[in-house]
Amino acid sequence: MELHQRDRTVTLTQRRDGGGTPPDTGVLIVSLQGDKTRLKRRADAESAIREASCPMPQLGLLLEERPVETPRRGTIAPVTPNVRRKVFGTRSPTPAQEKALRVALNTPDIALIQGPPGTGKTTVIVALVERLQEVWDTQDGVQGRLLLSGFQHDAVENAIQRMNVNGLPPIKFGGRSNSQDADRVDVTIDRWCSERRAEIRKNLPPRPASALQKDVSELTQGYLLAPGTLEHTASLLHRVAPRVRGAVPAALSDRLFRFARELSERLACGPVATPTRSALFAASARCAATGAPSPMMGRETPTDLPGACPCRTSR
Repeated sequence: MELHQRDRTVTLTQRRDGGGTPPDTGVLIVSLQGDKTRLKRRADAESAIREASCPMPQLGLLLEERPVETPRRGTIAPVTPNVRRKVFGTRSPTPAQEKALRVALNTPDIALIQGPPGTGKTTVIVALVERLQEVWDTQDGVQGRLLLSGFQHDAVENAIQRMNVNGLPPIKFGGRSNSQDADRVDVTIDRWCSERRAEIRKNLPPRPASALQKDVSELTQGYLLAPGTLEHTASLLHRVAPRVRGAVPAALSDRLFRFARELSERLACGPVATPTRSALFAASARCAATGAPSPMMGRETPTDLPGACPCRTSR
């Protein structure tokens, strides 16, 4: 339907599947179905509020500014010895912080905590999360998942850096526009795993070296004292690579085999000796002995080193 204000005419577009032509005379009215639906929803909402049958039964009393009784099964303590030790350390929470925690833990709906910078709002957030974790499975606990949101990335990051979720790192969703990998979930988990491994290794007693470690260590120590020629390096790699298979990461074992094979191919072209290449293979052998990634691994291969023979043998 098109309304033309200038000549006060209305153009009706008839559908192809429409039933017949419109009558010559009649009355046109705008459909009231939308208004009827809107008014019905408003009436249903008003009735639910008056009858206290809405999801928030006390909403009617709040709108009329009348006192609301909020019976609870009990009162959740604001601070426990565990939270005091974990969050506040040797210091005790201030009276204002303790009051804020009590209000937040026992509010029936929404709690607003306001304070200028430096008053410990972030500490209250961390303590509140810890307390909710403690009462999660108890009768007075708030059931559900915790979502911590903030207006700025700094506010969220400052809070989550000081907390954990049952010993696990909190996951941050959404990153800065100039951030690449820092906010990725897998990066967060990998970083947490690395920190836990380092902490565990630091507290573990030193482990005696195995027979394989002693064997490989003797070979590499002898080579480091007298590197010799590339023939000696190739011989060392051919002896070390099969012994450490299965005892070091597969990628490292494959590199040792590949270096040994490619060095043998270079030597088949003629005598070649460079200190850089010898140092690379010494690092590879030392890596095999300790099981730690070599700092030179993946950066150079025998064909990339200066002085390498340009010819290649068929494989």
